[in-house]
Amino acid sequence: MENSFLISILTSLTRKEMTYFREFVSSPYYNKREDVRSLTDYLSNLYPNFNEKTCQPEIIFEAVFGKTKYEKKKLSLIFTYTMRLLEKFMATEIFKEEEYKHKIYSNKFLCKRKQFKHGKKQMTQLKELLNKNPFRDLDYYKSRLNEAQAHDFATTSQGTVLPISLFTEKQKLLDISYLSEKLENACQQLARDRVLKREISFDLNHFGIKEIFSNADIYEDVPSIRVYQSIFKMLNKWSEEDYFQAKKLIQEYDAQFSFTEKRNLYTYLLNFCTGQINKGIKDFWAEIFNLYKILLAKETILEDGYLAEWFYKNIITVGTRLDERAWVENFMEEYKDKLHPDRAENAYSFNKASYFYNIGEHEKVLGLLLQVEYTDPRYSVGAKALLLQTYFDLEEDEALYSLADSFRLFLRRNNLLWESRKLGYANLFRLTKRAAKIRAKKGFVSKSVLQKDLEKLNKDYESAGNIYYKNWLGKKIAQIASN
Repeated sequence: MENSFLISILTSLTRKEMTYFREFVSSPYYNKREDVRSLTDYLSNLYPNFNEKTCQPEIIFEAVFGKTKYEKKKLSLIFTYTMRLLEKFMATEIFKEEEYKHKIYSNKFLCKRKQFKHGKKQMTQLKELLNKNPFRDLDYYKSRLNEAQAHDFATTSQGTVLPISLFTEKQKLLDISYLSEKLENACQQLARDRVLKREISFDLNHFGIKEIFSNADIYEDVPSIRVYQSIFKMLNKWSEEDYFQAKKLIQEYDAQFSFTEKRNLYTYLLNFCTGQINKGIKDFWAEIFNLYKILLAKETILEDGYLAEWFYKNIITVGTRLDERAWVENFMEEYKDKLHPDRAENAYSFNKASYFYNIGEHEKVLGLLLQVEYTDPRYSVGAKALLLQTYFDLEEDEALYSLADSFRLFLRRNNLLWESRKLGYANLFRLTKRAAKIRAKKGFVSKSVLQKDLEKLNKDYESAGNIYYKNWLGKKIAQIASN
């Protein structure tokens, strides 16, 4: 029961949202069932500590119905009713954020009841709301289209005809909304094709795309079309010229896009830079670093006030690669408090240790990794791998052998890691231990014996498939062979 759909969603709510949902269920307008109220009260009191013991079906049944005989079907029915209310609550929460829709729907309600004077007041307020909107993104044009459609409905309800100027404006907004959304979806498809390494399959002859590129001057003053058109060209041709043009336009129209959409736009640029770096084009290390600085300055990179762990890691990696040591060290400390509290300590200590490893300060790596107990299994295995690398570089072979042996037992007992992940780390530890043992033999065995061992290690390295930090291990094996 603790894994039910209802409880899974409740777990994702904030404390405030959980309280609001409880109040929602207590309202007789939405719910008249006392048993549903009892279930919601019980779950609200548990929040966020939903565990196997407190969420056993029999325990929940008793909390709702008292000390009566347990009936699975009866409890399932109450869960179903509560889930339906939760769905309505979630929709209501989203609706609360979209004030312009309140005006549109209340205007429609009033028009159906011939209250045109009051409906007109709603439309005036809606127009004022939209005029104050600083954005000119897809949502804005959709809102403007909805306004025009609502005006048309109100006019028709009164038995009159929409003026030709307003009808023309409605048609223009319909075109802009459709073409903006078409371009946005086209960019998403092109981006996914590249990430998944699929052949680019987008139909360039689609009438929407042809309309935009054939009549670009018509949409010159529409930011959502201009910006997405430039991103589409960048993704389709994958040229640096188109990248810099897209970057220029995104920065030019930056203030006219919502926070979420602005972050998506910059993500396209980041992904292009990553693609160029993966091709070995070194200039894009500095370019992606510059983008990260822009995003940090604008706080566009934050989500709900927090910096995602993978952004934190990537920024440190890029800054280290560019030898921006002072900047990186300042960033690590300044943005530690911007990480989510549940993961901040793990992310901070691991990335700091990784930074010290990459700049060659191995003793500081050991100091960090041996003092912190990683609660997150992802960081735990990553820290052990970093410790392995550090021991290898310091030629602390006995410590390395002991770590490799204990790690094998750790993987065997851990059920939280994917099998592919387990295999990648198992291969890293197994082959690194062998590399260390071969290195330790140098000077004590003949060159032919050493060569034979290295050939077998290289063969196993090439055939192992999934190996975490494979490039690192390959370089270390090559160093043993060359020294």
